[in-house]
Amino acid sequence: MNILVWMLLLVLVLWTFFPRPGAGRFRAFEEQVHKYSGLDPNEWKSFLTEIREFDKGLAVGHLYQAVEHVRNLGLMNTNFTDELNSLADRLGYEGELVAGPKRPKFLNEVIPDQPFTYYLNDSKPMDTIYVNPTGIAVGNGFVGRTRS
Repeated sequence: MNILVWMLLLVLVLWTFFPRPGAGRFRAFEEQVHKYSGLDPNEWKSFLTEIREFDKGLAVGHLYQAVEHVRNLGLMNTNFTDELNSLADRLGYEGELVAGPKRPKFLNEVIPDQPFTYYLNDSKPMDTIYVNPTGIAVGNGFVGRTRS
């Protein structure tokens, strides 16, 4: 009986002080946003709730809500708007890389378009499509259309 109590106590201590595998991937973002938490404590708490929910289950809706809360923090003081917007963009981009949504928002918006031209044998351009580095065609850059 005594051994069972000690084992239960050990499990509780380990469970409390050591996070489960995969948790805390976005802890660095929490720390970076924390210095702006005094701008609006309610937005900060909402951000923490959403980012931790996203970290648990990788539901993209929670990621987008967390990004919006970071952007809202930037609206509270215009001196920090650019810093918080760039932090929100990075959070959205890295979150989508981890979650892999079917329709990414930030992967298409943050990465600039890069032209990719197909050539025929005589080195004349056949068609130009615009793709981002992930290989996804974006904007008007689908085959058959060219940008000028």
